[in-house]
Parts: sequence; C-alpha cells; structure tokens
Amino acid sequence: AGPNATAASAVCVYDECYVGALCAANQTCVDTNISVPAGDFECVCDVPSVGANVTGGAATCRLNECTASCGTCLAGACGANQTCVDSNESVSSTGDWACVCDSPATGMQPGGNATCSLDECTDTCPTCISASGCGANQTCADNTTTPQSLRDWACSCVAPALGGPAAAAPAVCVYDECAVASRCPTGQACADPSTAAVDTDDWLCSCEI
Repeated sequence: AGPNATAASAVCVYDECYVGALCAANQTCVDTNISVPAGDFECVCDVPSVGANVTGGAATCRLNECTASCGTCLAGACGANQTCVDSNESVSSTGDWACVCDSPATGMQPGGNATCSLDECTDTCPTCISASGCGANQTCADNTTTPQSLRDWACSCVAPALGGPAAAAPAVCVYDECAVASRCPTGQACADPSTAAVDTDDWLCSCEI
C-alpha cells in the first residue's frame, strides 16, 4: 500500500501486520521492515505475559500469576512460609494460582492465603516425633498444629498402662498387673515385681502370714 505518485514511482509500504490475524490472542504484531513483504513480522507477547518474540509466526506466551503484575495476580496474597504456585501459565488460564504451605507444614488454598498445619505426630521434621518417637504401646498427640508451635507434642501410655503425657518425649508407663485385676485367691497376696508396661504375666501370688 502507499500513496499514488504523479510522474514518478510510488513508494509502496508492505506492513504485513495489516494483512490479517498473524499472531495469537494477547500478542501484538510488529513489522519493522515495511519495504517488502518478506515474512519478517514479529509476534510480541502483550504485558504482563512474557515470551520470546517470534519472527513470521505466533509467539508462545506465558503468564505466571505468582510473579506478574495483573488484575488476577498474587499481589502478595500468600502468607509467611508459603509459596505461590501457578500450575497453568497459559495466558488464557487466569485466577488458578494457589498458596502452598512450605514443607514440612501442609496445606493449600487456591487464589488466596492458605491455612498451614504441622502435626508433629504424623509429619516429618526436626522437631517431630519421627526424630525420636514415643515408646511401645504409647500414643502421640499434638494439640496445637500451627507451624509456629513446635515441640508441643506429647506421648501417653495406652491403657491399661498408666503414665504421661510426657512433653516431646516417651512417657514412663506403669502397668501393675495386681492393681488392674483380681489375680490371687482369698488369703493370698499379689505382687508384680516389674511394673514396666513391656513386662507382662510376671505377677506372683504368695500366702499371707
């Protein structure tokens, strides 16, 4: 295209971007050489998407809503000890980012701040039970599972043994077999030489004087 010239050669302009939709949606066509139709137009990703300019064809653009600045983007929505994750960086896929709690805490919230949990009885971490453990026939309880509340798990003995809760350590369990059941007949005394929970069936009957 170009203006008509009287008694002279016309100056023709070949801006390939005016031919048609050469680039994909959310891309801009740029032709810096408009003297000849050389197929040298470039497709450029529209901000805030990013991607390498492509000559002669559509670009591959990405929109990471965790790092870009846009209406649907993160804008600092994730809290401390959380990471923003955008699992689909397609320009057409928006509002699908999520806040994910940093390990060893667990939790995830699409499009907003997550509620993180750290159960030191079941998770793996330097302060968790996995690093030391409760003893045999004991249970673990973590009454406060916020990630900032550490070393507050406790071990308790499983009935009929008695003992605990012991803070961040195995409990000392006592199992007096003479106390939990009637073992000996009338006129005899019951004695349990070892009340350790792991020692069972070691009670004795002796005649009373």
